[in-house]
Amino acid sequence: MLAKRKIIFKFFTIVELLAVLAIMGILLAASLAGLPMLFGKQGLVGSVRTISSKVSMARSYAVTQNRYVALLIPDKTGNTSGTDVAQYVYNYSRLCYVTYDTTTSTYVFDSWIDGQEWSRLANGACAYIDHDTGYSINSVTSIKEIPTSGAYASSAVIFQNNGSILTSDKVAIRVIPAVYTTADSNYTLTVEGTLIAQKRWNVMINPFTGKATYLYGKEQ
Repeated sequence: MLAKRKIIFKFFTIVELLAVLAIMGILLAASLAGLPMLFGKQGLVGSVRTISSKVSMARSYAVTQNRYVALLIPDKTGNTSGTDVAQYVYNYSRLCYVTYDTTTSTYVFDSWIDGQEWSRLANGACAYIDHDTGYSINSVTSIKEIPTSGAYASSAVIFQNNGSILTSDKVAIRVIPAVYTTADSNYTLTVEGTLIAQKRWNVMINPFTGKATYLYGKEQ
């Protein structure tokens, strides 16, 4: 007769269980701490791709339609005050056709491009056309959402019908980490001002070809 096997169950002690839970808690906390940084950077990358895609589309429409096309990126330095534009400041972009007004020597809104609506950037990101020394910035006037709305102006990158941009100077669109503040319809930086150069993405537009390239961190 075979001897019966004796099965012995060994249980973990309470100390061992607590140690395992403590280690799991530490690992979970470490991973959660990195999530905002991960998602924040991914949001910036997505916004950069959105802007770069808009540049390509604007150039394409300008060439194929033989018209001047503007990539609108509203900001405080290039638009007039008004409720129409306030909701779009720093966080939206859109394409439109423009014409040149010889009387005022300005580029004037003509019409929206079919199928091109306002494109919102990712949460925690905003974009603006750099107007510092060494860079060029244009604006478009008399923009209207609907025929009965008030007209406003917006900063813009204007593409000519040969695919190049309007200026011979460099154009840089900065994408930086920021959060929206409903109180003043504005965006507040989430990094110190001295760190912007290291934390931003730079979309650089070639003035002759109209093509965009981008890099992370301080422009070289």
